[in-house]
Amino acid sequence: MKNILLTLASFLISSVLLAQNPVKKGDIVIHLTGSDAYGDHRYMVDIYKKGNYAKVVYAYSDSLKWSEVKVDPDYYRVHPYLAKYDSDYSKRKLIWDTIGIIFEKHTAYTRDSITLNLKTDTAYSNLLRHIMEATKADLAPKIDARVLDGDGMSITVITSDKMIQTAAYAPGVMTHPLMAGLLSKTLNKDKISRAVLKIRKFFSQY
Repeated sequence: MKNILLTLASFLISSVLLAQNPVKKGDIVIHLTGSDAYGDHRYMVDIYKKGNYAKVVYAYSDSLKWSEVKVDPDYYRVHPYLAKYDSDYSKRKLIWDTIGIIFEKHTAYTRDSITLNLKTDTAYSNLLRHIMEATKADLAPKIDARVLDGDGMSITVITSDKMIQTAAYAPGVMTHPLMAGLLSKTLNKDKISRAVLKIRKFFSQY
């Protein structure tokens, strides 16, 4: 459930970012979020392409500050409604979305960032162009990838004329080549930052 909750929260945050910062034609914003099966560890990789440069922001969740959540009036205002609307999926989803934003507010992260020159890094520039032209079907699994549980990852792709959001469990280069390939190549751009090292420690397949 934590895994689903964090994915829903990332979708909401991306929608807010799109409304506040519209993307110009030829540019792209990519928001990658991943977590382990229990949602105890989470990473975010945000890619902002503007013109000939791309800024990559890496973030790894160190801890959810439960001591702060427990005294957050918004949490106690919303949480009781989970039991009240136990059989109403749409209302429960809205409640989980709200709780996800509250959790996000009380999560501590290790963050690092780099800026890439896409004029010289043509391979990465071509990869971003490929993602920019992708459809939701292109991001779907290429083989049957159903699992009972596993590491989860969501991706949001924002261009000047569309926003695509999708999620996957246990994504890999065989099942989700675009998603997993993008994460792998983006992590390889910075091999020494604390955030990237923490991501690699728990998600070594990338």
